[in-house]
Amino acid sequence: MPILARSLPLRLGSLLLALTLLLAFAPAARAQEGGVWYEVQKGDTLYNLARRYNVSVAIIASANGITNPDRIIAGQKLWIPTGDAPPPAESGLWHTVLQGENLYRIASRYGLTVAQLAAANHITSYDRIQAGQRLWVPGTTTKPAPSGVPAGTRWVGLFFNNKTLSGSPVLTESTEVIDFTWGDAAPPRLPLDGFSAIWTGNFRFEPGAYRFLLTVDDGARLYIDDVPVINAWRDQSLTGYFVDVNLSGGEHLLRVEYYDNAGWASISLSWRLY
Repeated sequence: MPILARSLPLRLGSLLLALTLLLAFAPAARAQEGGVWYEVQKGDTLYNLARRYNVSVAIIASANGITNPDRIIAGQKLWIPTGDAPPPAESGLWHTVLQGENLYRIASRYGLTVAQLAAANHITSYDRIQAGQRLWVPGTTTKPAPSGVPAGTRWVGLFFNNKTLSGSPVLTESTEVIDFTWGDAAPPRLPLDGFSAIWTGNFRFEPGAYRFLLTVDDGARLYIDDVPVINAWRDQSLTGYFVDVNLSGGEHLLRVEYYDNAGWASISLSWRLY
């Protein structure tokens, strides 16, 4: 009996020690009303996180502005909705990180400090962002027009119910910027997969060298004055491209061709003086 009396406290102590170590090394998940903030660990996938928290991959992707469900990185903070309440938010918009961008450039573009942008996205390492990642930009609801685009300039888009830009368009609409993330959906009156689009517009530029940045899933082509400058016409997950072009002062005709084959659908284009 004395031996049994001594062994019980030892076993309880071992269990408490194991529990303490488990909590110390468990991935950080900070609970709030309606969900938790979770820090992505090496080997995590959205599918595994969705199963762990009993939500769908689409819900986690939507809550975090993720356009490519296969692309999450260790150290990234994700909002996992676990109730009816939405994630804590304020007015703002989503920005898709382009090739060559960093937190400083993005923050400056929207009139924020790097610390404000990092805090809004729970980023602890300022140099850990990548092309295609979506960042929440708080306090603004209007995306700045690309350099060289005067106010009121618009693209005219023609949408086709096939991947080959053939036949008559089923939808025509104008837009100030090309920055679309349809995800698993599609524009009105178009099939969920297998659609295409052409956007054209005349834009006035000051003379100089410009960097054009195109992010796409699946395929796209960019033409300037009918000259092809980016050819990314292939099936692919969200991928960023850029090209540097010297432009003379005056108006130039821009054309973007796009198709979606299957799955996620997204495209954005911007440019700036380089």
